[in-house]
Amino acid sequence: QAAFVAGVAATRLDEPTAARRDLGTSIRSSDATLAGRSLVQLGVLERTQGNRLAAARAFEDAASKLRGQESGKALLLAAEDYQSAGRQTNARRCLDRAMAVSGDTGDQARRRLDTTGYAIQFGSFAQRSNAERQADRVRAEVQRNGLGQVRIRLEAGNWKVQAGTFADRAAAGRSLRRLGRGDAVVVAIGG
Repeated sequence: QAAFVAGVAATRLDEPTAARRDLGTSIRSSDATLAGRSLVQLGVLERTQGNRLAAARAFEDAASKLRGQESGKALLLAAEDYQSAGRQTNARRCLDRAMAVSGDTGDQARRRLDTTGYAIQFGSFAQRSNAERQADRVRAEVQRNGLGQVRIRLEAGNWKVQAGTFADRAAAGRSLRRLGRGDAVVVAIGG
């Protein structure tokens, strides 16, 4: 427990080398809760250092050691960092696991799944009215091919016309090939 406290203190004092050393010690604890909380703290440190992929891995490892809401919250953090690192499939895996947690954590995971992964994009427009016209043009084809509803999202200052939510790029690519449209592309949702 002393190594954990020292690791937290070193993190707050912006001493990443000492923090990693001390947290590394407490991560190896036989107490799963202490090890999990140490991994969460390591994830926080990696995040503040700009190492989003390392942070995601630490949070996901923490979730395996923690229970209940603590585990679910670690999975939500892991998903956020995986998504930031461009690892949509890993983010969705964490969100799928977090959905099993009851209460707010499971609800948050369900909401985030809709905005994590890949979609088929039919255009990006500066004017919402142009996006709405494109959405009207592709709506029947999208529904006929079982891709759900066409949605218009404002991302990076442009109106994106998208459909489908896929766990990975390959699944989105297969659906795009079935559509046979040369004017659509697979994109990371929110990217």
